[in-house]
Amino acid sequence: MCACGQSPTPVGGECPSVCTGGCTADTCTIDCAGNGTCSGMAIACPQGWSCAVVCDGNSACSQGQIACPDQACAVTCTGTGACKGTTIDCGEGTCDLKCNSGNQVCLGAQFLCGPNTGSMQCLAPQNPPVLVADPGSMCTCESMNCA
Repeated sequence: MCACGQSPTPVGGECPSVCTGGCTADTCTIDCAGNGTCSGMAIACPQGWSCAVVCDGNSACSQGQIACPDQACAVTCTGTGACKGTTIDCGEGTCDLKCNSGNQVCLGAQFLCGPNTGSMQCLAPQNPPVLVADPGSMCTCESMNCA
């Protein structure tokens, strides 16, 4: 395991097909832009890559599951109910959830921090997602402006 705030070095390579938003350097982008695009889906970021999941649109990733890799992971939710009821399961790397604008954008979502540093940030006060810290972790798992 890496020190708090550090993620294992991504391996990279040929961009995996799951990276619908393409790859830049060592980061895979999974693009769920559009209303209901990835709703109810199980999204698995590829191992060996840092991962960015973009849920942009009404119910874009609602009621889904996002599994982060052992590298860094960032999930961004924008739009009404974009990540409503979604579970974000962090891996070994750093992990961030950003709930941007939209009515009930992250209502009922669960942010499961892994053993590394995790943060959940809300652009505007809202019904916050549920933050679940890894009980064996020495790193911080925090919520910012989600009240």
